[in-house]
Amino acid sequence: MIHIWHSRTRRNAWLPSSARVFLLSLLCVVTGCIGLRSGLELDAARRAHARGDCSALESSLRTLEKLGALEDEHEAEAVYFRGVCLEQADRLADAAEFYAYVLERHPDSRTAGAASERKAGIPSWVAARIEPAPRNGRTARNTAAMDLGRANPVRRYFTEFGPSEVLRICLLREPRVSSAAVQRATDAMRRALTRYAIELEVPRVDLWDPPSDGAGARIRALRSMPLTPPCDRLLALSALTASEQLQRTLGVLAEDAGVAGEVESDTFSRGYVFVRPMSWFHSPRFDAGELVVHELHHLLRCDHDVVMDDCYRQIVRLKRAAAQNRAAGSDFFPAITLTGEVLQDRATVATVLAATPDDFEPTAAPSAEGSDRPSAQAAARGDVDP
Repeated sequence: MIHIWHSRTRRNAWLPSSARVFLLSLLCVVTGCIGLRSGLELDAARRAHARGDCSALESSLRTLEKLGALEDEHEAEAVYFRGVCLEQADRLADAAEFYAYVLERHPDSRTAGAASERKAGIPSWVAARIEPAPRNGRTARNTAAMDLGRANPVRRYFTEFGPSEVLRICLLREPRVSSAAVQRATDAMRRALTRYAIELEVPRVDLWDPPSDGAGARIRALRSMPLTPPCDRLLALSALTASEQLQRTLGVLAEDAGVAGEVESDTFSRGYVFVRPMSWFHSPRFDAGELVVHELHHLLRCDHDVVMDDCYRQIVRLKRAAAQNRAAGSDFFPAITLTGEVLQDRATVATVLAATPDDFEPTAAPSAEGSDRPSAQAAARGDVDP
């Protein structure tokens, strides 16, 4: 009798089924169910890689990223797998970038050797197109080299850039810029924007005779030009005369000597970039495609930084605003001000520019930690060291 009573007591005291499920789930989490799932997904990724199934591989990699399982050796393996898929899709420059990431961040990993071999098999002229944008690209009147930051292919890959949106850049061609140079610049921008699911359209290319009194005069002239439909941005492709090149060569330390391009930092809607060497001094290391891509990122409201992670977030924000415009019947790809305000239409862009003098001096603002730190405006103009 005692035994029967005791058994009945245990049955009555046992938890309801819903509570049992909850406790078992909690116990599973504590004891490593997430780790078990990560292991299963990693095995699935390896199998997908072995059979060349890039679609299944991408699904497994995204699950692993959400589980926070892509660290150290696992990250190296995942990045290598992704690079192989990019190479198979004939996206050689992107593949080289992923292999380079493995070699730089995980040189002692098991996949480093394979990544090195595959990267070596990609033609050097293709691998040379790897981001980041140029170290000598910059946006104003200081000769300090400015960099957009180190590209992070893994963070970019896992960033949800959303559906494709259209960015319309109207080009201004200076007389010394050839049609071939315009085409090369357009191709470089199109390649860069593809990574963010942005489609480039160039509605028109107009001949432009710029003012001749220094680099600053170009940006002042562009600020005064109307941004008319269907243009979302204005970009001038510039070249110096032989006389200007000589002056820069002889005065390489002068104010304008290292200026490779500039984007106005009130609305980030217009700028210029040199697509021919700024002086004979720059000729050996001049890469017009890199410079164009550098200024293109400024037109997307990317600042100079150590890494490009913040740049990716700005692009996501712009694309969401562009999607809202498209849903409302507007084809304008919005802009973002220095203070973070989203400009949803061309009229607002014009209002902001009209309200801001074009000859202001960059100022410094305290950082969040309280120390003096160059303002974003100063950084965007290139007046501070990176």
